[in-house]
Amino acid sequence: KHLPKIYSNIVVGPQPHELVCDGFLSPYRHFGRERADLSKLGMRGGEYTESSQEAVFDSPLVFEGVVQDLRTAPFTKCIIFCSSIKHCDHLTKELQGAGFDCVPVHSQLGDAIESYNTAQFEKGLVPICVSVGILTKGFDCKPIDLVVLNRATTSLPLYLQMTGRGSRISPGKQEFRVLDYGENWKRHKLWDFAHDWGV
Repeated sequence: KHLPKIYSNIVVGPQPHELVCDGFLSPYRHFGRERADLSKLGMRGGEYTESSQEAVFDSPLVFEGVVQDLRTAPFTKCIIFCSSIKHCDHLTKELQGAGFDCVPVHSQLGDAIESYNTAQFEKGLVPICVSVGILTKGFDCKPIDLVVLNRATTSLPLYLQMTGRGSRISPGKQEFRVLDYGENWKRHKLWDFAHDWGV
């Protein structure tokens, strides 16, 4: 609310689609997944509650969908965004039990383990990273070509930040894919949609 008191105008830079066409960002494809019962989501303070997201996304039906996707979707590096730390830890254990090589990254691991797990993922020693919010922005791992949104959000910036983790250009990378279990694309349009930021 204070911004109009400080700023009189906004300069809108190039949109994602323009940056893709100009070769600065990777093309992408978005796939909606319908295994989560989103009618059970509760809201507080304008965002979906952590407890309701855990109930919706940390479920056997959604887990089966994630496993099937990871076994069939081609990818080099995959980052999965969960709804909570509890959800992140549970999904990591379930995926490891299903034979996937993955690491969790979240704030309760401690700095040493968090840094170690992130480095394992970045260096290509582990192909799948399961995270919550700590890697949604400022994390530049160019080879990521699969982003799994195993959560829902009402925040357009958060949605764009999570999706954008796969948008970097990398040698041999033709495109990146998004698997959206939270119908975020219905709320916020596709990642490369040209939003009117001046409104």
